[in-house]
Amino acid sequence: MQGNSKEAHMDRLDAKHDIEGRRVWKYISRRRPHAFLWMGDNVYADHMQLPTASDSRNFLWKLSEGKMPIPPPGLIAAYNSQLANTEYTEFLREVPSIAGTWDDHDMGEDNANKIGTMQREACVCGPAEESKETMLNFLGVDETAAIRSLDWKGVYSSHEIYIGEDLNVKVIFLDLRFEKDSWWLMDMGDMLGEQQWAWLQQELQLSTADVNLVVSSLQTFANHRQDATTSVPT
Repeated sequence: MQGNSKEAHMDRLDAKHDIEGRRVWKYISRRRPHAFLWMGDNVYADHMQLPTASDSRNFLWKLSEGKMPIPPPGLIAAYNSQLANTEYTEFLREVPSIAGTWDDHDMGEDNANKIGTMQREACVCGPAEESKETMLNFLGVDETAAIRSLDWKGVYSSHEIYIGEDLNVKVIFLDLRFEKDSWWLMDMGDMLGEQQWAWLQQELQLSTADVNLVVSSLQTFANHRQDATTSVPT
């Protein structure tokens, strides 16, 4: 990304398996990024046993669809495992800005959607807010931030990143899980929910940034309807 002769480096990582992720941080640091963006599946909290080279092709099929969400202690353990990585903690000290969103596995459930959120709120496996708080703690979000409110449905957020004095990049993270309808609703479903739609419209209309970057944790231009933004109309 370039603007007014200044180059902006914003690295991102998603669908990260720890078996690989522990080796990448020093290489990313060499790029001297202005920001680092977690784009979802930051940890695989619902399946801590990582695949080997011999069974990696069958890995996702081993995640039994419809199983109950992982309890909050499992989520905390997954994030603590990442934070215990010394290369990552060094990386945190070097990068000016780190922000992100979640997807299904770091929400604690394969193919997570609104039904899982409702189950958590009903205390079947612990409230959804515990999953949310765990992720926000991992990202180092301020304790007084509005996103931590119980009224804030999900982890959607926006951040302005300044590249020198000339380039202002607004990064808008969507939450495509907390309010996501089940796939079987198909053409009647929604992903963002009314609150997030209103917020997104305001973020774009009022933005004065040189660049607006919208981050989706799901495939956006996929030619299929399997767990992508194309699976529901809105």
